Amino acid sequence: MRNKVLSMNMKVCVLLLFIVMTNLCWFYKYDTDKKVIDALMKSVEASFLQNAELRMHKENRLYELEYNGDFLSDSLLLTDVNGLKVKLRDVINENKLILRYSELNCQTCVDEQINNLNTYADSIGVDRILLFTNYETDVYMRRFKKLNKIKFAIYNMKTDANKLLKDIGLPYMFVLSPNKKMRVQYMYIPQKEIPLLTSSYLKMVKDKFF
Repeated sequence: MRNKVLSMNMKVCVLLLFIVMTNLCWFYKYDTDKKVIDALMKSVEASFLQNAELRMHKENRLYELEYNGDFLSDSLLLTDVNGLKVKLRDVINENKLILRYSELNCQTCVDEQINNLNTYADSIGVDRILLFTNYETDVYMRRFKKLNKIKFAIYNMKTDANKLLKDIGLPYMFVLSPNKKMRVQYMYIPQKEIPLLTSSYLKMVKDKFF
């Protein structure tokens, strides 16, 4: 009788051990499969992001090729933060680095480029960096300058200027020099994923024009 009980207990133990081992193997396989799937998902996601960045980089360079070299009339109208109308020739009396943005652009993108310009404010000169934008009213522009403690002069562009210096959905920079037909030079669209390019651009512009 005792042998039968021991035999039964051994069978139960073996069965329990089999169940435990089976479950452990299943969990191990599941965990391994999950790790493989997670790795594949991360790889696909990284590839997708890389392709998106490359696509954006290509689009930015095409915009630069399209608009770089355009000529602007020196009589284009702007308004300053006080609502005073001025002509382009009134503010471009020497080489100027322009940041063109719109109130509809990503606020973080605009802030980032203003911070980049702040880094070069001393070496280029605060009065040689201008912000060209288009706000619904000059009041909004004045409020933006005050709230963000912007040290650079900001000008609201009127209709003709807006047609030439188009809003492309992202802030961009270029250089203007004082002459009758002001030419857009070295247009550059910053790509926040590659901040080193923006630093290189600003250094190049500083050395060449300022």
